[in-house]
Amino acid sequence: MAAPAGAPVLSFLSPAREEEFEREHGDVIRAREASLEIRARARDLYLSLVARIGAFRWEGGLTLRQAMQRPGEASQWWYHPVASKDCESDPTFNSIIAVLTVCAVARQQGARKLMLVGATWEMAAVLKSAFQVEEKHSRPRRRAWRVWLRGLGSRIRLAAILLRQWTLLRGRPVPRRCFDVVISGFWDWSVSWNPQTQSLADRYFGRLPEELRGNGRHAVGWFAWLDPHSRPGQEHRKWKSILGPLDGREDVVLLQSIRIPGPARNIGSGRAS
Repeated sequence: MAAPAGAPVLSFLSPAREEEFEREHGDVIRAREASLEIRARARDLYLSLVARIGAFRWEGGLTLRQAMQRPGEASQWWYHPVASKDCESDPTFNSIIAVLTVCAVARQQGARKLMLVGATWEMAAVLKSAFQVEEKHSRPRRRAWRVWLRGLGSRIRLAAILLRQWTLLRGRPVPRRCFDVVISGFWDWSVSWNPQTQSLADRYFGRLPEELRGNGRHAVGWFAWLDPHSRPGQEHRKWKSILGPLDGREDVVLLQSIRIPGPARNIGSGRAS
């Protein structure tokens, strides 16, 4: 769509489409660059909003955290992804950045009227509180049944993944040894097999396991959750390439593979820490 003559254009397009747009319509203000100055503010706003959600007063004067707590248990609020305050993995954070970027550029340009092309209805609704907004090809509000259907689909997919992992791990032998030091991790993105050095590499602890073993007095092991699909581009690897490096190893325990029906099958007892 052609922009109005002389009007500044703020682009949220991908780099490739942005270059194509510039060739056809002239220079644009790139949101990736314009947002750099407001990201710290966006992060503070995000953390403030998340904290206020948990502290929101519910019926009877209880906070949401307290209302979600069952007797003798921790509040279910702490198990919700929002409570982890991991802004980088929350789409809401990107939406906050987008809104603040639009507002900042509009103030710099002295704009009072905005034309939004392909914006979400949430973004349009927020900006309408401060500007005159004209919408083109806006994405409509998702219907409730679509949200529920998408949520159901994601849970079915997760159940299928967990069932597949359980099937693969149920027959794997669990190492029967004691460790002096146990390191927590995730296989195979925080701790993985390095084919070049023919050894385990830990992206968090670096050379610490090697230093602990160097004096010959510490038996080092990992308690790791199987989580092989967290890194982009790793989703379609074969399970043999994921689990193969662990065959015959005694120093990595995949936690999903542990089955403890009684105290006689404790793993890593002794001085493990």
